[in-house]
Amino acid sequence: MLEYQRLLDASVASLADAEPRINGEEAGSARFKNSELAWVAGSFTNLLTFIELTPGTLLTLVKLTLHGAAAPGAHVKVWTGAMIINGKNELVTVWRANA
Repeated sequence: MLEYQRLLDASVASLADAEPRINGEEAGSARFKNSELAWVAGSFTNLLTFIELTPGTLLTLVKLTLHGAAAPGAHVKVWTGAMIINGKNELVTVWRANA
């Protein structure tokens, strides 16, 4: 399966603002894999990696929390790592709702 990347601007105001961007990309038959901090055009930003899925594949929505926060009910952990949120380096966990 093909992997591709999308930028998530480091000025995204909150985790709640980042969620629809990931969920929106996944709506196009892709699955979030991870995020990396990347130096792009003179500043750090989030570089999200997605895996293309079979067209028409729908996934349950993801939820983002600060690492160490309680897990959202009925979700499983997908990924934990650094993301820049509102200009700050944060340790984030991405959760996916159970099917």
